[in-house]
Amino acid sequence: MLKGHPIRQIAYVVDDIEAAARRHHDLFGSGPFFVAEDITVPVTHRGKEIEFSHKAAFGQCGQTQIELMKPLTSGPSIIHDLYPDGSGKGGIHHMAIIVDDIDATISKADAEGFPAVLRAYMAEMDMKTAFLDSVTTYGHFIELYETCPSILDFYDMIEKAAEGFDGTSLFRELSF
Repeated sequence: MLKGHPIRQIAYVVDDIEAAARRHHDLFGSGPFFVAEDITVPVTHRGKEIEFSHKAAFGQCGQTQIELMKPLTSGPSIIHDLYPDGSGKGGIHHMAIIVDDIDATISKADAEGFPAVLRAYMAEMDMKTAFLDSVTTYGHFIELYETCPSILDFYDMIEKAAEGFDGTSLFRELSF
């Protein structure tokens, strides 16, 4: 189902984005981190229409993008599915993969026991995304993006910013 599609991103839920980015940089040399203070996206989460709101930072670590996430709202969300609201817990949340046909991949994943529990279409970016429930098997979700210029450009921008990064200006502003 996902053979031949590299893991492009590892995402973590953290309490303090900046502190987590500093620790990640100190340990792995990752960065710079592009910080978006509020990403709010209308999604279908477990069959219900909700707004998913979170703060996030994106940086590069070798061949893999790192996302650090912090929920901005309480209540049902893909973050709280794994780390319940108010639990104070965090850790790996998902790994992201870019696929050519998201609907076909979701259909195959569902047949293999990995149902889509979140779907979103961001019209302004012409981008489709979904989260597959792989928590029982792997302890985290799998995020899918369908190949499109906006997602490829985003990953490329983060990767290019890391070329020759020396730790100066660890944080950069990001808006969608």
